Amino acid sequence: MPPVPVFQAASTDTPLPTIDLELLLQQFAAKGYKVSKTGLYIVFCIKRFGQNRFFREKNSTVVRFPVRRLELGMLGDVSGSWDLVAAIAYDGDVKSGRYKAFVHREAGDKYFELSDLLVSEVLPQVIPLSEVCQLVYRRS
Repeated sequence: MPPVPVFQAASTDTPLPTIDLELLLQQFAAKGYKVSKTGLYIVFCIKRFGQNRFFREKNSTVVRFPVRRLELGMLGDVSGSWDLVAAIAYDGDVKSGRYKAFVHREAGDKYFELSDLLVSEVLPQVIPLSEVCQLVYRRS
């Protein structure tokens, strides 16, 4: 992930920085890392929290990712496409916040947001707008 800017903009009109998941995976592959074997599922962890010399900070960069047909050919012998089945996101800052999960239900082909005891249906286009920290894909 790109580093957190040292100085934040005073206005909240500035859009959050964004990066594509494919670009992150290409950077991973460029360092010589390869996936030699996969199962039915693959999990990606996105590091959101870090520590500098003075305090903990949260990286709020939005990672754009496909909900369907993720291609992982750049990581080695990983054939086929992958569909998102679950995502975990964190809302809030370093000191206070909450986790929420997005889950795909195959029967009916719908996505749901789970937050504490609340469950609500969401459009698949909403999921990539969240600050996800874990993505779970299933080979399609």
